[in-house]
Amino acid sequence: MEAQAHPEIIHIFVQRGQQELRLDFHTRTATGLEIKLRAGGTAADGLYIKRDGKESEVDNEEVVHLSDGEHFVLVPNGRVS
Repeated sequence: MEAQAHPEIIHIFVQRGQQELRLDFHTRTATGLEIKLRAGGTAADGLYIKRDGKESEVDNEEVVHLSDGEHFVLVPNGRVS
């Protein structure tokens, strides 16, 4: 029987309000929009990555190179409908 290779799983954390979600990715890259949607957000929400003690905004089309254990913050757009 031949052993099957298991793809690497990258775990990231997204703070959404008072809740911190752990998301699992099977790839090392994702767009800002993919991360937002997987965290239960929308395209209009803000997404920030925490790196080196700073938060930087991530655009929807921006490709993020994910590192295991990385932290993000999802911020509702705040629009009143």
